[in-house]
Amino acid sequence: GLDLAEHPLLGAVATLADQDQVMISGRLSLGTESWLAGHQVNDAALFPATGFVDMILRAGELSGCPTIDELILHAPLALSGDAPADLQIVVQ
Repeated sequence: GLDLAEHPLLGAVATLADQDQVMISGRLSLGTESWLAGHQVNDAALFPATGFVDMILRAGELSGCPTIDELILHAPLALSGDAPADLQIVVQ
């Protein structure tokens, strides 16, 4: 079953069957998160690193691991137009 993530950017939480993992999902778009327009670079809005930190901390809380040791972003999450970005965070 799915539980609510109780976070403004994350929607649902699921414990994966036969695995010691928790998956948290969400969806971002410029249409639903109007504040992202303030992070516009050329034709796309870049999701801020602090947003990743906030979501990862919530995912950790939901799975019993409320700290981040290290976060490396290899590429920005660019949002453009009305196309949403589906998110999945898996905590092992």
